Order: sequence, then structure tokens, then C-alpha cells
Amino acid sequence: MEIKIEKLLNTIETFADSHNLFGICNTIIVGFSGGCDSTFLLWALQKLSLKRKFNLRAVHINHMIRGKQADEDEEFVRKICEKWSIPMDIHKVNVPKKAGILSLGIEETARIMRREVFEKEASKYKAVIALGHTANDTVETFMFNLFRGTGVRGLAGIQPRTGIIVRPMLDLWRMEIQVSLRELGILWREDLSNLDMRYSRNKIRHKLLPFIEENFNEKSIIHIHKASKILSLTRDALERNLSDKFTEVYLGSIEGVVVLRAVKALEDEFTFGEVLRKCLLMLGMGLKDFSYEKVSEKFEKLLESDTTQELYGGVNIMRERNCIFIYTKEPFQLKYAGISFSNPANLGAFGKITVSRSNVPSDLHSKDRLVAFIAWNGSPISVRPTNIRHMFHPLGGKSVNLAHFIRARKVPWLFRSAVPIVYVGERIAWVAGVEISDKFKIDNSSKKIIRIKWSGNFANTFNRVFRHCTGNDSVSNKHAS
Repeated sequence: MEIKIEKLLNTIETFADSHNLFGICNTIIVGFSGGCDSTFLLWALQKLSLKRKFNLRAVHINHMIRGKQADEDEEFVRKICEKWSIPMDIHKVNVPKKAGILSLGIEETARIMRREVFEKEASKYKAVIALGHTANDTVETFMFNLFRGTGVRGLAGIQPRTGIIVRPMLDLWRMEIQVSLRELGILWREDLSNLDMRYSRNKIRHKLLPFIEENFNEKSIIHIHKASKILSLTRDALERNLSDKFTEVYLGSIEGVVVLRAVKALEDEFTFGEVLRKCLLMLGMGLKDFSYEKVSEKFEKLLESDTTQELYGGVNIMRERNCIFIYTKEPFQLKYAGISFSNPANLGAFGKITVSRSNVPSDLHSKDRLVAFIAWNGSPISVRPTNIRHMFHPLGGKSVNLAHFIRARKVPWLFRSAVPIVYVGERIAWVAGVEISDKFKIDNSSKKIIRIKWSGNFANTFNRVFRHCTGNDSVSNKHAS
């Protein structure tokens, strides 16, 4: 075997070890298209599997796009795997048909369907999927994302590992792979779609990068690759710092809602964009339509005043005083439930309300808003949704419309229909997390006292948000210097 080829194997092994790509699973499955990169990867991992003691498999996906050529690719990879005694699974996926059903482009549909196949294979064999991306792909991705107007993450290029996907050849160049395959006498298949100049990536590969090398510096492509690696380190450091920052910014979340401290989230536009990006992922949203143009627009409006805006894809963003709400739906507590001392009210996502008998507590004036002590007249206790037409008698005041009371107490708008209302008989005894009724306050004549507690994630989130949203923490209407 040529020394050069040994060097490539050492490069793959060193890169894999530095990113722990071989120590994740006992089985590695190569995504084998039959092209030069995946063919060399399969050959190299077969050699390394003997040394590193991992199981090797292959998976091929026939996208049913290129007709006879795709079938010939399938037959080619089948024969290679038989010759090398590598077990392989072949999947036929009708990408054109699926694209019509999903109303998506061919390329995007193919990506989605490949991902589905890879996830099934990884789960079936408890494996990772190895793909043949090279240093060339990193450079092409850098340029492609640069022209699209990306941030640090896009310019940082391709990551060695994303979930079940590993990429052991990111330090190899395609030219040295092709030379090595010729020296080994190993054939590969050329995908003619890689020559189609209708695709931007092909224009970058076959026209732009050769032009740069010829007219600027023959090492320009290597320099771009190094810059991308430096930006990758920058991205990693950024992620670590932003993790700490998010802890400062984050107030809590419930299903479909994430709440942030406005003063922290709006310190600067970059921080806001990174925090917003993380929130979208928490809400299960993709980032395809996420852009810093949108970030800048929302940042300016939220900085100036309380406002509600649509972000994209059904995501709304709202600032109310000292809080920012990012949400895909408005929470409503719609359950009716009776409560007894042995039977709490389970409100599902909105937590649980429990009652118990009590003496006059020593901490009657505790600041814990999730616990209330009331004088009980023996009437049935129940929890009901907010009914804005009902009347409530706040402590030391006169009876008012419940909606007016909730607004006056500055309960965040998004949570106003989610607050459980505790009734004793037909009167409101406690607006959970906010205030008890003057009609049920404890005094010297109180004979029966009960303790009511609201618990659960929503209760705790509501408590933090309610306290913070009505506090003194505020954002200046002037830009930070």
C-alpha cells in the first residue's frame, strides 16, 4: 500500500479520535452512494474496522430520480459490498412522488427522506451513520452560506458530528481521494447531477473555486478551509458563553410558550438573535426562515415599546413590561373540577390544586403566591376556568369584574385565561397565584381554615413571570452603547 494512502488513513483516524467519532457506537454504517467520496470512506473504514474493532455496514438510498442511472448506481454498490463482504441495506424512496405530496422541491424532499432512512438504520443497528463529506464540502458550504447571508454558524462549515451523523473525512481533499482510488484500482460512479450548472453548489464547485485559485492564490481554497475551522472554534466558544447567558435570560416555559427577561434579552441585537434562535428550537420550530434581518426588525420594535409581532410560521413574539413572550399558542385553562381533602383537582398541563385543613398559620402573610389560606364556610370547593363576567372582591376593596381585577393586578396578558379560579360555593375565593377574596380572609371569627396550593410547572412558571413582569426591572428606550 502506498505511503500516501497510509497517510490518508492516519488522517481519518486522528480526526475521528479528536472528535470521538469511533467511540460512540460499536457499529458504523456508511451512507454509500457509489461516488468517489463514499467509496473511499467505505474502503478506509473497512481497513480501520479491523484495527479499531467496530462493526461496519453500508446503506444505499435509491431516490428514484435519475431512472436507469440510479438503478445502475444501486447495482454498482451492491457488487462492491458483496466483493468486500460488507453487509448492506438498500432503500428505494420515490422522491419525486413525495415532493408532490409535500409541495417541496426535489432536493429538500430528498434530504428529508434520507434523514428518515438514516434514523431508521441507526436505530435498527444501534449505530451511527458515516458520510463522506470532505474539506472541499466545507469550503463549498462556506461560500454557499456566505452568499446567502449567514452568521458564524453557517461560515463555520460542516460539523464532525450532528446527532447520529459522523463525518470522518473532513480533513481530506477530494483530489487526494480520487488519486488514491486510482492507485488502488477502485472504480466509483459519477453522479451527472453534480455537473448540472442550474444548482448553485455546482457553480461554486466547478466555476467559482477554480476561478479563485487561478486568479488570486493557488492556496486560497486551503485558506478558506482554515478560516472555516477557526470559525468553528469561535462557534463552539460562543455556544458555551451563550449557554450561561441563556440561564440569565430564561424565566420559564410551558407547552407552546417561552418567557424571557426583557432587560437581559435586549442587551444587544446579537444576544437577542441567539436567544431567539434557541427559543425557536425549544418550541420545535425549524430555522429555515430564521434570519438576522428578522432579528433586527423585531429587536428595534421590542426595544422601543410593548408590542406583539408575528415572527414566522405561527410564532409570535410579544413584550409586556419586563417580559418577552415567544409563543405558538395561547394557553387556556378550560377544566372544571371539584376538590376535596382527599381528591385534588388535576388540571393537566396547568398543574394541580390541593386543599387541606389548617390552623391559623404563622406565615399567614407569606409571599408564596402559590399557597393561600382562607376561612372556609363548608361549601363545596371547585376550580373553574376564568370567567371574565364573574365578580371578585379583592382584599380591602370593592367587588369588581374579574377581568378588570386581573388587568389591574398586571397579570400578563398571555396568562390571563390560564389562571385557575378557585370557588367556594358560587363565590370566587382565590385567583390562583394572585390574591384571595376579601370575603374569605381569616379573622378572629374564622372557625374553619383551609390551605390551598397550586403546584406544577405552569404554576411555578406563572409565579416567576408574574413576579418579574410586574417588578422594577426595565429596559431603557435608548439603545445600549
